[in-house]
Amino acid sequence: MTARPEEVRRELATEWLCKGDKDLAVARFLMTNMHDAAEAIGFHLQQTAKNYLKGYLTLAGQQPPRTHDILELRSVVATVDAILAEGAAPLDALNPFAVLFRYPGPTVIIDVSELQPLLADLDRLRETIAAAICAEADAAADEADGESHD
Repeated sequence: MTARPEEVRRELATEWLCKGDKDLAVARFLMTNMHDAAEAIGFHLQQTAKNYLKGYLTLAGQQPPRTHDILELRSVVATVDAILAEGAAPLDALNPFAVLFRYPGPTVIIDVSELQPLLADLDRLRETIAAAICAEADAAADEADGESHD
């Protein structure tokens, strides 16, 4: 039996969340164990945000753009869900970590404590997307139950 398109979307969205979860776990580990790794922490937080937003777009039936740019991803998300996109606005602060801090150049001093509040924003974003995946799965199950009783 071939999977329905919405099932494939849910699976792919879940994969995006899992990728984001791994980056978030690395960032949390570094925050706890390597306080002088702010650039690496920021990079993994940025990757988390990127993956979560791409997961939401996938769930919504949108092809996520091939970008690391949080602002670009949020603008695409806004076409589907303006409230979710606005709620993710604090994550724009992570955008420079995608590229800027990954290459040699002038050193910018970053205090890990500045990144700490973004954990709660990422947790909220993840919870919202996970709930949307579950709600869509529940709706599909209800629909399938209705079809099997016909």
